[in-house]
Amino acid sequence: MQGHDFVAHHVTTASSRCRCSVANRQQPTDHNLATLRVATKAFETKFHKISYLQLHFFLQMRRLRTRAGRNMGSRQRLPNGCKQGDDFKELDSVPPQQNLPIHDRQLYVDPQKNSPLYDGTIPAEIRDRIFFYAVQEFFKTNSSSIWPLDTKYTRPGYTGLRKVDISLLLTCRRVYLETYHLPVLAKEHYFFYDPGTGPDFHGHNGLQLLDYESERDYLVKFQPWQLSLVKEIHFFTQMFWLELKFPIKCRQGFMRGIEKLRITIRKTDWWWNERNHPLVINPYRDTAQFQSSIGQMHKDIAAQVRGDLFPLPNNVWGSAFKNLPSLKELEIEFETSDDKRHELDTIVKWAKTWKFPLHDGRLLSTEGLEVTSSSWQSPFCCWSHQCPYCGSYHRSHCNSEGTPNEEKCAERAALRFSGLGPKCHIYSVRWKVVLEMNDPRAD
Repeated sequence: MQGHDFVAHHVTTASSRCRCSVANRQQPTDHNLATLRVATKAFETKFHKISYLQLHFFLQMRRLRTRAGRNMGSRQRLPNGCKQGDDFKELDSVPPQQNLPIHDRQLYVDPQKNSPLYDGTIPAEIRDRIFFYAVQEFFKTNSSSIWPLDTKYTRPGYTGLRKVDISLLLTCRRVYLETYHLPVLAKEHYFFYDPGTGPDFHGHNGLQLLDYESERDYLVKFQPWQLSLVKEIHFFTQMFWLELKFPIKCRQGFMRGIEKLRITIRKTDWWWNERNHPLVINPYRDTAQFQSSIGQMHKDIAAQVRGDLFPLPNNVWGSAFKNLPSLKELEIEFETSDDKRHELDTIVKWAKTWKFPLHDGRLLSTEGLEVTSSSWQSPFCCWSHQCPYCGSYHRSHCNSEGTPNEEKCAERAALRFSGLGPKCHIYSVRWKVVLEMNDPRAD
């Protein structure tokens, strides 16, 4: 037994043998003092000089701190010569350093005055921007991190796994204390619902093919202080998940600190997209999956145009935002293909009138916020099983010869032959927190 192990063994042995004498305010026996001298000799050899009486006092203090933790509120038995209120009491009130995050520990920090970052050459505001850009996400370039192109989850901005380089945080303590929070803030926390619509799938041998992590596996790796820094989250949601599971998700603990929520409904996420079903969404109803839901949606749109207002029931997804006490901004992205763009225009126009109640009586409103749009060429897998122009289920050709839709069907056939999908359009609608008109805080 050598070095640290030797010292640890003898200190532990001396501590255990001195427990009785410490508890009864007795001097240690000759045998215990001999053991302490051996440990002291090891300290002198490996570390620094220390007398065996100092070491004995250290062991007394450690024993008392342990008993104080076990018998909180009871009167402590103090060693000879000590009284309540002495210096060691202050040590009892300080949490163990090893249980604290590094940024909360009382450590010496070199001011780094020889660095241009800290000698006044570069202003603090510029230094903060440099640090922020240094920890921005970037895409991994190895082949196992790049997602296949012909998938429903590969899209602009989401083509593979990303990484945040934390090398900056490892340079020195001062830099770490200024940047430890940045990686969590710089990273986009996004998840696919249902998980089967994202890259989290497994091969025939049970091994995960892509290194994307589900929300459960992802967040469990966070320390509590890191989880408290997650303020923005992005959900790619199928309609069934939005209606049935989203209200449950909003009641989970980690969602209470979310300040910005982004929801994306992709072209393939709408109810019965594979059947080329008409687009339908309704925050005022529990589900929009049935054929009758289309008529109900248009009735609700007409009612709001007339000025008829009706409250959101508690069991619909439009009421789920009440469970997000920190929410300040909501963004919903609606996506569809060329053939259904006119249907989506109607929904987006209606969405601008939606007002979602929050827990404290305030509302989420689109007032003063513009709708933004973009488009992109989707992959082949985004086609519906049924042709949107002639209704044919035949994948190789359409039955539109001599019909008004012949040109559209020919364009679709050419894209399919090239291995491409339909052109998709994305509309982004944003909501922010406002006060109700009858709220006295609005005056």
